[in-house]
Amino acid sequence: MQYSWPPPAAVETRDSLGPLVAPERAATPRSDLVGRAARAGAAGGLVASAIAGVPYYLAVRDQATLPWLQIAPLFVAFVIATGALYGAGAAYGMRAIGAALRPRGHAGRALVSIGGATMGAAFVGALPGSLGLAYFGSLPYPFVGTATLAMAPIVGTSITSWSLAAAGGSRGRAALAVLGTAALFCAIGALGVGTLDDATVVAAFRDATASAGHEDSPLGLGLVGLVVGALLGVVLGCQIGATVVLARGHGTDG
Repeated sequence: MQYSWPPPAAVETRDSLGPLVAPERAATPRSDLVGRAARAGAAGGLVASAIAGVPYYLAVRDQATLPWLQIAPLFVAFVIATGALYGAGAAYGMRAIGAALRPRGHAGRALVSIGGATMGAAFVGALPGSLGLAYFGSLPYPFVGTATLAMAPIVGTSITSWSLAAAGGSRGRAALAVLGTAALFCAIGALGVGTLDDATVVAAFRDATASAGHEDSPLGLGLVGLVVGALLGVVLGCQIGATVVLARGHGTDG
């Protein structure tokens, strides 16, 4: 057995999303990237379900008799699954689009990361959007509220964003990036809430289902939900991609 001195220098490795990291901050395996995002998305979904569900319960518990023991577990499970799906879709989109395009330079990788996350989340978002609106939207109970629909997903997605941005990198920088993107998207959401009240949103849903030829029916709501879920995926995927880019200075290398 031969020995050499000095020992060979440690070889730098690339983590799952791009930047060079020290050996002790080992790379997240590519095969685990989507799984990590799904787990973080599920945690974000749990938070989002609490943000949406608890105020809703406190607001309407005296106005309507609802089967809380039936609806609440279904709602929490649905939002958790939706969060996992959005997170996994965004992560897969970043990786797949990056591998396909092989962008060069920080700017190129940043654009591909944001675009890939946005497209991935939008693609998978159509399914939960359709199922969720078809089921929950057809129940004869008070509307959950525009503010909840705007803010809860953004707050929940911040958890997914942080998990991906911190993978193999600086957790502090990831936290700052999350604060920045969450503040931006919450401000955009607040602007929407200020211009669209609950009555306007409910009327828009009814008009959309009527245009689809299935007014106030689960089928019509499901068709509208395809679009709503995809649009929500655009917003949440963009938030995830932007957070990763801000935390790392660029995006994936594919």
